[in-house]
Amino acid sequence: LSPGVLGANMPEKFVEDVLARHHVPPGALRGAVNVLLIESDAGRTLVDAGGGAHFGGRLLATLEGLLGRGGGDIDTVPISHAHPDHVCGLTDAEGRPAFPNARHLIARAERDFWFRLPPDTGNPGLNGTRDLVVHQLGAVESQLESYDGEPELLPGVTALEIPGHTPGHRGFLIESQGQRLLHLADAAIHHVVSLEHPGWHFGFDVDPEAAVASRTGLLSRAGAERLKVFGYHFPFPGLGYPVPSPVLPDRYAWVASL
Repeated sequence: LSPGVLGANMPEKFVEDVLARHHVPPGALRGAVNVLLIESDAGRTLVDAGGGAHFGGRLLATLEGLLGRGGGDIDTVPISHAHPDHVCGLTDAEGRPAFPNARHLIARAERDFWFRLPPDTGNPGLNGTRDLVVHQLGAVESQLESYDGEPELLPGVTALEIPGHTPGHRGFLIESQGQRLLHLADAAIHHVVSLEHPGWHFGFDVDPEAAVASRTGLLSRAGAERLKVFGYHFPFPGLGYPVPSPVLPDRYAWVASL
C-alpha cells in the first residue's frame, strides 16, 4: 500500500510520520489478509475468502495442509463485502466454486451495488474491480443468499451494518461460551493509523464520511465493552484489543492478544 491511501484526506507526510513513530517503514507497508474459520455446532463457517489465485492467496492450501479441511468441508461463507481481496477466493484456480457445499451470505445492499454499477462507471480503477466482482459473485450465484439489516446469520454469528467502505459493508459479532469477538472487516484497515486516527479517510472507501462514522462507532463499542476484535488486514493473526487513549477522545492503541 501507499502510505497516502491510509490518510487520503491528509498530507502523505502526516501518515509517514505516524508510521515512523511506530517503526513501520513506508516502503514496507503491507497488509495481511486474515480469513477467520469458525468451527461450531452450526458447522464450519469461513468469514470471507481472501484474494484466491488472482492475488496469490493460500487459503485452500492452508485449510488442507494445516487443518485437514478441504473446500468441500465449509458449510457457510458470510461475505463482509465484495472487494476482490475478500471474494476472489470464492473460486479456485480453475474458476470453480472453492466451497461447493456452502451457503454464501451477502447483504442485499452490497450485492445490488455491484450488479447495478454500469460497465463503464466513469472511474477506470472501479471499472476493472466491478467486472471482477460481478464475475466472482456470478460464479457462486446458485449458492448466494442475500439478507437485509443485522440478522443472526447462524447461531452465534450476527451481521453488523457498517456502511461506508462499501454500501453494504458488514462486520460480524461472534459469540460462544460467554466470549465475544468483533470482526471489523474493512472498517479499520491498519492497526496503527486506523486506530490512532480513525477520522482519516481510507482511499478505497466508497463513502469516506460514512466509513469514518462506522469505524468510530465500532471502535467506541469495542473499547467500552472491552471486546476482543479481529482485523482482516491487521498483522497475523489479527486478534487483539483497541485500547482507548486516556487523554484523547476517539483515539486507540492496538494491543495484540491471542
